[in-house]
This record gives sequence, structure tokens and C-alpha cells, in this order.
Amino acid sequence: MRAKRVAFYTPLTPLSFPKPSGDRTLARNLVKALERNGHQVRVMSEFRGRQFWLRPKRWRQILFAFLATYRATKRFRPEAWLTFVSDPYVPDLFGPIFSSRLGIPYVIYQVLFRGDYQGIRLKEGRVRHLWTALPGYLLNLYALTSTDHVIADKSGDHELRRWGERLSGFLEVRR
Repeated sequence: MRAKRVAFYTPLTPLSFPKPSGDRTLARNLVKALERNGHQVRVMSEFRGRQFWLRPKRWRQILFAFLATYRATKRFRPEAWLTFVSDPYVPDLFGPIFSSRLGIPYVIYQVLFRGDYQGIRLKEGRVRHLWTALPGYLLNLYALTSTDHVIADKSGDHELRRWGERLSGFLEVRR
């Protein structure tokens, strides 16, 4: 396989985040592994998307992040889009849109599966879920159904495997 230009995005913890965390370390190691295999990897956005819909001040930041990501993809011309972690609380906002626009493969690595929406609704409350959980659930569902590949690194994600059979993409669970 020839080397590719890979657009990379981590909506939970950007690679440049100053505090060490397991997610940041895993994402950095993933980038290093891709680069060791000859791929050119570029971070497309540093926007932290954790429940952005609950903070109206963040809505304006999304617009600026979207425009910056648009400019970055235009300059870099990626051949694939890789998102590290997408879930209902931290959905991937950019991958589905830009990969579709560019006609490139879209891959999500490490999906945090939280079950169907009924479980989330019960946890959040009968009315409260409409603004606390539903936007993220729908955005994450859009990301998952837009993927070409979903990579889950835990063999215990059997529920994700069953749920993933309904997705349009391919699901891979590594052991």
C-alpha cells in the first residue's frame, strides 16, 4: 500500500493539549505509527467538541473551527480522514462533512459505544435529554453512518458489533 496523506482529528483531547491523558497518548501513538509506515498525517482541527451544544459561546467557535478546517483540508488535500474517538458526548463534527466533500475514505478509531438512545434518555431524564444528549447522539449517529470503517480496539464491544451491522460502513474489532 502506498503512503497516503491522512487528515487527523481528535474531538475529545487534541494532540497539543497540555495535560497528559490516556486519550492524548493513544492518539499521539497512533499518529506516530502511521508516520512510521510512511503516511503523512496532519491535524485538521484543535476544536474540543465535548458537549459544545450546551455552551452557546462555543457555537461561534464552531464556525471559526469549521472555516479553519476547510482551509487546512484545501491546503493539505488529504486522501483519507481519520478521527480518534467519537461518541454521543464528543461527536466528530468535521470528518463526515469533509470526507464526503473530498470523496475520501472516512475512518473512526475507538468508538465509545454507550448503547441505544433509550438508555441515554433514561440516564439524562425524560425532558432534559432533549438538550443534553439528543444533539450529540444524532451527530455521533451521523458520523457512524457516514464512515467507511469503524475500528474498535476492545473485543468486549459485542454490542457495538451487533449495532454496527446496521451501519453503512465496515466494522472491525481488533483483539
